[in-house]
Amino acid sequence: MDVKVLILSAPEQGKRLLGLTLLERAILSLSRAGIRDIRVAVPCNSSRSEDIINRSRPLKLKGISCTVVRNKGELAATKGKFLLIRDTTVFDWKGAARLLQSAAAATRTLKTTDGSWAAEFLTAASAKKQLQAYFDNKIALQVSREATAFPGWGALSVTDETTYRKARRALLVSMRKPTDGFVSRNFNRYVSLCLTRFFLVLRLTPNSISFANLGLGVLGAILIATTAATGDYWKLLTGGLIFQLTSIIDGCDGEVAKLSFSDSDKGEWIDTLCDQLGYFSFFIGLPIGLYNKTHNLTFLVLGGMTFIFIGLLFYMMSRYVKRRGEGGSMLLIIKDLEAESTKKGWFAVLNKIVFGMNFIFRRDFFACFVMLFCISNQVWLLQWIISIFLTLQCLYIVFFSWYTGRNQE
Repeated sequence: MDVKVLILSAPEQGKRLLGLTLLERAILSLSRAGIRDIRVAVPCNSSRSEDIINRSRPLKLKGISCTVVRNKGELAATKGKFLLIRDTTVFDWKGAARLLQSAAAATRTLKTTDGSWAAEFLTAASAKKQLQAYFDNKIALQVSREATAFPGWGALSVTDETTYRKARRALLVSMRKPTDGFVSRNFNRYVSLCLTRFFLVLRLTPNSISFANLGLGVLGAILIATTAATGDYWKLLTGGLIFQLTSIIDGCDGEVAKLSFSDSDKGEWIDTLCDQLGYFSFFIGLPIGLYNKTHNLTFLVLGGMTFIFIGLLFYMMSRYVKRRGEGGSMLLIIKDLEAESTKKGWFAVLNKIVFGMNFIFRRDFFACFVMLFCISNQVWLLQWIISIFLTLQCLYIVFFSWYTGRNQE
């Protein structure tokens, strides 16, 4: 549906919420929802909002252009439906998309979860009247009895310090994922959201966070590897804590990307690449360090096995996806394993057991696991566990792929 947006900006506009001004956040939210015709009403005695639009780097990077409206006559030849909002309305990062659903459902007024006015759909004629009232400083936006509330928290009106903190907390909490692992859900995400607030204030880009996290991962791997060779416990402990920190910061780049509207396919690729390189540096450093300490070739053999089975694992998963012919992520095999575990028979029971142990291979658990072995100064045992579990995982995926493929023939 073709909906035009008219944003009523406040003369004192400029307050930032998690790295973006309220006006920038409103425009970017609406643009993400697919709305292209965005107009910002600016009082004649104020140029602050227009300066924000003209100087906004996020708007320029996204290629978003807005029309500045300074009088009612600029809407004279405009027809169609208008969405009227204030620049103090904050949507969750997907919430603005619900506006279009409300427009299609012929909803007139929307309210926030605390009952405040959030948005209103108007005809062009009504929009012009409200615009004139706004310029005359006589506008009164009220919630009607028929007003519809946003689902979830959806939208909040930031009018004072209390609602500002409430909106900030709601945006941060919306970054939690239902797929978060146990460690991430109960510890990592709390820390990563605090760090994300700090990174947004510094205006760090998601890619810079990914590359910095890669550097931390390599540093942690070097400390663990050299400690295995020298026996310096404090370096080992520091390396383990850094490795756990990289797991926490791994969530920050995605959180910053979503909250600053700078997420992209390229950014996701860089994030994944940096994560894998950090892992590989650890898998290289640990067996070399253990060999330098013990001169036992077994650790080099275990390290070699780890790399061979990692390569075989990726090969089997990509081959499975190709055979299915559905494209998408190599994690498709994990979803199929979960689906098979809900069926009956011995194969379903086996899949249920394997799927129940899937958390072992998640990054949040693995990083915490490595840290605990560093604290206990038992990294030699860690190398054995990694090699054995990775071998078993790879062999089972080979078996799963063969068995399901045979039944489909």
